Amino acid sequence: MYGFVVTTAGQGMLARASAGETLTLTGVQVGKGVAASREAALALTALIDPVANGTSTEPAVSGNQLSMIVEYRNDMNGGLEEGFDLSEFGVLARVGDDAPALLYYASLGDSPQPVQPESAGLDVHRFPVAVAVTDEVTVTLGYPAEAFVTADALEGYVPLGEDGKVPGEYLPEMDYIPTSQKGAAGGVASLDDEGKLVQDIDCGVWDADPVAEHNATATAHANLLVDGNNVEAVDASESLEEHMANPLAHQNLVIDGNAGQ
Repeated sequence: MYGFVVTTAGQGMLARASAGETLTLTGVQVGKGVAASREAALALTALIDPVANGTSTEPAVSGNQLSMIVEYRNDMNGGLEEGFDLSEFGVLARVGDDAPALLYYASLGDSPQPVQPESAGLDVHRFPVAVAVTDEVTVTLGYPAEAFVTADALEGYVPLGEDGKVPGEYLPEMDYIPTSQKGAAGGVASLDDEGKLVQDIDCGVWDADPVAEHNATATAHANLLVDGNNVEAVDASESLEEHMANPLAHQNLVIDGNAGQ
């Protein structure tokens, strides 16, 4: 399964919240389990294989949707010691004095996001969440909203479809590249403020004077042969073979290719 659902338990909580009870979001969790199907996901009351607690922005109710950003950082909860493939996350909630249960479940299916241990550098994963509700629903947050983005940034972030329902697929913004992979070998290249490739190549100290002198000399390469050895007067296959077998083949070769300078 790839996508997200409001679980059966969550639908019951939303119905009670619509009737006037307060919906309290009690936590965010990320894990490495994968729901076999939509039906299996609907029946969940907890993550299949939870790994760590996450956080979110303050939930915002606007129109007929509740919006928030779910976030997990590898520096939370004392720091992540071992990396894992983040393949599921969920929002837990309760109504009244009931025990918390899974309100919202999301599965990344066959496209999990690798999470690096804290020792590899800060790794942040964010996911937009939107749930269809009524204007009368009162939502409170039972944990600190410690996500890096603010609730103001959520306005219009996850629009509902024309049928008034949450779209059944992830947004492009969910594709995230960890900081540890940026500019690293085997990772991704860094871009500047204009979106251009950053190229930091160290060529040492460049002295332009010898180059200018070389370029101004018409006979700079007068004595340069294919094998770079100022012994053979002609360019022939025999001289190339001799060159390849001779460890001193380049003994007369100088920078400008002119043995007379």
